[in-house]
Amino acid sequence: MKIVALDQSSTATGVSVFVDGKLIKYCLIKPKVSKKVNSLVKEYDKDTHIYSLKMPEEMYGVTLLRITAITDLLEGIFKKEKPDVVYFEDIFENRNPKGFKSLARLQGFIAHLCHLLDIPYKIVEESKWISSWGKYSNKTKREVRKAEVMQKVNDLYGLNITVDDLSDSIGIGKYATENEREN
Repeated sequence: MKIVALDQSSTATGVSVFVDGKLIKYCLIKPKVSKKVNSLVKEYDKDTHIYSLKMPEEMYGVTLLRITAITDLLEGIFKKEKPDVVYFEDIFENRNPKGFKSLARLQGFIAHLCHLLDIPYKIVEESKWISSWGKYSNKTKREVRKAEVMQKVNDLYGLNITVDDLSDSIGIGKYATENEREN
């Protein structure tokens, strides 16, 4: 079974690919402002596993354009990988209405993309997938949980990841492989 797992946001989206429970690929989609470009430029750095989406400042400042660029890149990844299922994190209500709105939009774009490509998808709450990495009380700060998961991901897979969006996508992927085995 092939699973693509995402930790999505409009500023950095982690992507991991698992086949039969084994991590085979991972990357980070990172939109950023560039004064040197006047249209969207996609670059991939194999050493860092980062897709850079270089955008003019006026494009980057429009959240929907960043979301569209991320979704377009995800479409290419989905078509290439042909996953049996896509897992991605549910959004949580936070104190930032603008951030919540952009996460909700991105979640909708991804769900629609999966629908168009006829790929089943599952949206998983952070508390569910993160509990597969250890027991955390609701008093444990989010930054502490993220740092611990990153360290556990690095130890388990022999990696040196320093970006939590990437380690979280791998964490979600591990949860997904275990969840799919049970079902």
